[in-house]
Amino acid sequence: MNFDFFLTKDTSFGLYILFIVGLFIAVSEILFNFFNVKSFITRKFLHFSTGLLLIFSPYLFDSNLIPIILSILFTIINLIFIKYNIFKSIHYTKNKNYGTFFYPIAYLILCLFWWEKTLVFQLSLTILTVSDSAASIIGNILPNSKHYILWRDKKSVNGNITMALSCFILVYFGLLFSKDLNQEMILSNLLFISFFVSLISTFSEAISINGSDNLSVPIFSAISIDLAQKIILENFIIQTISFVCFLGILCYLFTKIRILKKDGAFAAFLIGIILFSIGKWEFLIPISIFFLTSSILSKISSYFLNKKKKESNRNLTQVLSNGSIPLLLSFIWFYTSMELFFYSFLASISAVNSDTWATEIGSLSNKKPVNSINFKKIKKGESGGITLLGIIGGIGGAFIISIFSIEYGKIFIIISVSGFLACYFDSILGSTLQGKYKCKKCGQNNEIGFHCNQSSELISGIKIFSNNLVNFLCSAFGGIILIALLYFLCL
Repeated sequence: MNFDFFLTKDTSFGLYILFIVGLFIAVSEILFNFFNVKSFITRKFLHFSTGLLLIFSPYLFDSNLIPIILSILFTIINLIFIKYNIFKSIHYTKNKNYGTFFYPIAYLILCLFWWEKTLVFQLSLTILTVSDSAASIIGNILPNSKHYILWRDKKSVNGNITMALSCFILVYFGLLFSKDLNQEMILSNLLFISFFVSLISTFSEAISINGSDNLSVPIFSAISIDLAQKIILENFIIQTISFVCFLGILCYLFTKIRILKKDGAFAAFLIGIILFSIGKWEFLIPISIFFLTSSILSKISSYFLNKKKKESNRNLTQVLSNGSIPLLLSFIWFYTSMELFFYSFLASISAVNSDTWATEIGSLSNKKPVNSINFKKIKKGESGGITLLGIIGGIGGAFIISIFSIEYGKIFIIISVSGFLACYFDSILGSTLQGKYKCKKCGQNNEIGFHCNQSSELISGIKIFSNNLVNFLCSAFGGIILIALLYFLCL
């Protein structure tokens, strides 16, 4: 048996890290069990100490192989610890927190995609280690801190300010003393990079849930550093800052006219800035068309049906369910420059726009909808139903994205067809897998599992398949169909 692999420098450092992290966990357990230190403090101790250790990974290891193995190992171990409630010093919380699970996943992604960019790798981990920890501590210990809840986690204004300021300082001095970037670029644009990264990182932390900031903060920090450099190299700093101000005002106004909820405005703001930074209006116009037309149609259908929709103003979950896949595809396009992913981006937006138009316009039909699979008549408003008017609306919603985005004949058709097919796929999921509930108190059917201030009974479908998940899959399916069609058509 060849033992050379186990005798390499990288393997030795990997074993040292395993031992040291184990030591940190042991210290946390001692502090928690014998000195009654709160789990919040012991978690932050482990978070901070482990982060400081991993920041130096590019200097400790010759390649990213051992760090990747370590991150996968820690992910599996932490999942087991969380499941069986082992090591309460780092897992005991009132609410579900999977931060220790997300942490090694973030480290894995950084090792896979930013290992060669040492400065970006280190700054991203430093922001997670220092800024995220400081934000959490300051937000919890300072008196009279104003708290708010965007999703389910409680956040604080003091924590947000701490996150933004500390991130700004870390990026500023990190770039100032770095030799990895062009010095002329750093001296003339250092403030912009620091501002841009701190803005994106702070918002990614604000919309996180259940410890997912351990994933969102370092990944969005790394992406924002790359985007800031792109903005500088392409010389549209002023346009970006102007757009940030404009979008901030616009999202605020949308909350006032009940198009967006406050949490939805946070998500829309973050997605809008990133898409503009990636491809300016070429990426922003399609998703803006979807957002504006779907919001207008929702208001119109509510007016003509003489009823007020409780969720006509989009919340954070709805914004993310419709915008996450397009955002992911825009990231892939940014790092690969492959047109395929731009077209896939358009198809994913075409899909959710087609679905929204089909729903809103179809709701105005005087005829009863039919099931999307067996075509039997069903109740109006029931998931999975389709009408002729809705189909026409879905086709229009799919095509309008292409009309304002693409000039090419064949790809125009393929994007539109992909969007409409994904819309129909959404209807099939709605009639088969989407969870449907019945109120235990009044007997009314609903799709959210909650009515009359109590949980409803699941009568069909699968609980996890909510309307938001179905919309997410619809968006993904739009992009997948386009890739499949292009492959089979050899375009």
